[in-house]
Amino acid sequence: MEDSAGRRWVADYGPLIDNLRYALDWAFSSEGDASIGLALTAVGVPLWMRLSLLGECHTRAERAL
Repeated sequence: MEDSAGRRWVADYGPLIDNLRYALDWAFSSEGDASIGLALTAVGVPLWMRLSLLGECHTRAERAL
């Protein structure tokens, strides 16, 4: 079970998951910048993990690598 700080973190950042998805889709597109995508993927891991989106985390990390 998460403490109140963990729940607050998820409440603050969880709604931003679509922004991360859109940014990664752009970064790994032909018009994007893969180095930005790599950095965004790395910082996105805690969010995917906290939201229990392990499959998405794996897929996005695999693409970044």
